[in-house]
Formats: sequence, structure tokens, C-alpha cells
Amino acid sequence: MQVTGVHGQSIIVAAPVQSDGSLVPLLAGQVLVCRTFQLTSAFRFTAVVLKTAFEPFPHLHLQLKKEVEHRQIRSAPRARVTVRAELHATGPLPCVVCDLSTGGARVALDIATFALEKGKSARLAMTVEVLQSKYVLELPVTVLNSMGPTDSRHPNVTFYGLKFDKLSEREGLALHGYVGEHLLREFHSLWQMLMAASDFGV
Repeated sequence: MQVTGVHGQSIIVAAPVQSDGSLVPLLAGQVLVCRTFQLTSAFRFTAVVLKTAFEPFPHLHLQLKKEVEHRQIRSAPRARVTVRAELHATGPLPCVVCDLSTGGARVALDIATFALEKGKSARLAMTVEVLQSKYVLELPVTVLNSMGPTDSRHPNVTFYGLKFDKLSEREGLALHGYVGEHLLREFHSLWQMLMAASDFGV
């Protein structure tokens, strides 16, 4: 389910759909067990369906219950992005940066491209915009892993995890600003609500 809004202890989410595109039948009063990853933390919590609505799109109003489990997963927050880039290994490989942090990135490449070996050094070239200023970056990276074609919607695309190596101060600041802008838009309200409800428990 995709979160579309947060108000107090209530969450508005897009109605879940089945594989054939039909809506999952849910009624007011049903209790759902939910899991989500926000910023650096994984949360598990229960929520009660307050009501279902179909305008302007099918969605649910959920009431967060008090019991929220919280576990820190990453040391640095990661933002979901879509940035065209080039990965320079033996030659320039067009790719798309799918998520990004100040410590690394996940990139998508055409599956026909030759496989990148774990531990291989490369450079990731991309342009990001922070506060209406564009920054052209060429970041030294190391290939951490190959995740394969993990998105069923794009079976011809394979994903790789990259780690940034020895960034300059300018590169680090540009990444920090870009990631921060995206995280504020995506996660801030829900993350704050879940952290408050979990009472910072681990």
C-alpha cells in the first residue's frame, strides 16, 4: 500500500489491489498488520481500518494503534529517486539511479549489459539539482552486489548496489542536499508519527 497522507494518528493509503488489478476487500473495523521502511528504520505496527473511500481514487483511512515495533536498519537515510546516469566501468553504461544516500546508491541497468563483478571499481556520473542549482557529479564507487532483475514490471533490468568511495566535500554536500530534499517530501510526516508511537524502542 502506498501512503498518500498522514494526519495525527491516522494514515491515508491507496487501497491495495490483487494481481488481477481488483481491489482487496476490506471493511471498517478490520485490523491490519503493516510493515514499512522509513528513513533509516523498519517499523511493524497494527492499524484499524476506519473507513474506505473511492473518490478521487480508492483509498483507506487507517487508525494507528499504540504498539509499534522499531528497528534501525541503516546508518544513513536513502531516498527513492529516478536519475539518469552513466556508470563508467570498462566503458560508459547508461543506467538509472533508483535510490540514493550519502553512502551509496542502487542503479538499474539493461540486463543485456555485461555483468558487473562484486568489488569492481567504477565511476558514477550524474547531475542533481539542489535549491535550483545543478551539480554535475562523477562519483568513485565500488560494486557491492548484484540484485538481479528484482522488479517483475521490468524483467529486462538488473539492479546493482554501489558504495561511494572518498567523496570530496562538494560531492558530499550536493548528495546530502539532494537526498534531504527528497526525504522531506517522501517520509517526514509518517516517520515522525511512527517514531513517536514506538517511543524510540528497538
